[in-house]
Amino acid sequence: LGPLYIVGIVTVFAVMVRQLLVLRENRRLLAEVSDQALRDPLTGLANRTLFTDRLTRALASPNRSGRSWAVLLIDLDDFKLVNDSLGHHAGDAMLVSVAERLVGTVRAGDTVARLGGDEFAVLLEGDADTCNAVAHRVLEAFDRPVAIDGQELSVRPSVGLAIAGADAAALAAEDLIKQADLAMYRAKRSQSSQVSTFCPDEDA
Repeated sequence: LGPLYIVGIVTVFAVMVRQLLVLRENRRLLAEVSDQALRDPLTGLANRTLFTDRLTRALASPNRSGRSWAVLLIDLDDFKLVNDSLGHHAGDAMLVSVAERLVGTVRAGDTVARLGGDEFAVLLEGDADTCNAVAHRVLEAFDRPVAIDGQELSVRPSVGLAIAGADAAALAAEDLIKQADLAMYRAKRSQSSQVSTFCPDEDA
């Protein structure tokens, strides 16, 4: 019975180890699927759901005293022309290049997201001067052309910025995004090459 007893213990131990490995792999897969659900499949950036969630948490933070948050919206001008003239693969390549450029321009703690189509967003923390400085760095990042299929293409963005000061406790995430959207469309309408900052008078 001695050898059988040892074989039995080894078998039980092997089964337990196998179950633990399966459990660990299942958890890894679940975490991976959950992360993919919050990421843009093309660029790997945060999607609208993740961006809104992080902005909501930031605005509702109990430690927000003295801290300001801002939303920077970036929309690529005449992006449809790239798809129409060079094909969707070129358009996708440009979106990926823009995403990489944005991530390389903003600070490590900033959240960069692709909200859909050719619209990107950045969640910024800091006072008005800090947020404006980052916004202008983002705009300057588009001074260099984007290389697509051996061609260098110029891409210009319309950029809108909305800042929630430390005293804007009642401001909802969607409201701040809407403010940045209004500022961005003002820049697009005026064909401005500058960052357009939301003003309260624009609410009307």
